[in-house]
Amino acid sequence: MGRAAQYITRDAMAQIIEKMMSENALIMRIAVHTGIRITDVLNLRIGDVRQNKRVSIVEHKTSKRKEIYIPAQLRREILATREIGQHDGYYVFPGRVHPLTCHRTRQAVYKDIQRAITLSGLDVHCSPHTARKIYAVDKMRELKDIDAVGKLLNHTHRSTTMIYALADLL
Repeated sequence: MGRAAQYITRDAMAQIIEKMMSENALIMRIAVHTGIRITDVLNLRIGDVRQNKRVSIVEHKTSKRKEIYIPAQLRREILATREIGQHDGYYVFPGRVHPLTCHRTRQAVYKDIQRAITLSGLDVHCSPHTARKIYAVDKMRELKDIDAVGKLLNHTHRSTTMIYALADLL
């Protein structure tokens, strides 16, 4: 089993994202902004993003429904990665081997993060899941309410939320 996602600052993540390939960087920016798991970012379809600022997803890990907000600028960047006439059912981030039926893999994003860390010269352990911790810490600082952060992360248990929302203190 791999190491747990470490908390790093938003600035450190920005340095890493800057060195990533453009589509993987966009994936990570979506994850940091929305707090959703990388698998849920990769499962986004063109129609999900094209239609609304608020996107309703069913979380892959928990099967819970969740609504996320994607600001207009980020939506424009997402849609700019795809051809205008592309079918709404296609993945926003298609896979390399079967682009029409499979999305990009978590491993592809992870490998790009590791490459970017090396290029940036940072001494951190970072994975796609690190974005979720950054989101949680930011929301905790903003809201100062562990239960509100838990609701945003769609957590059932307060103790789980504390691991994320207080990651900067550990």
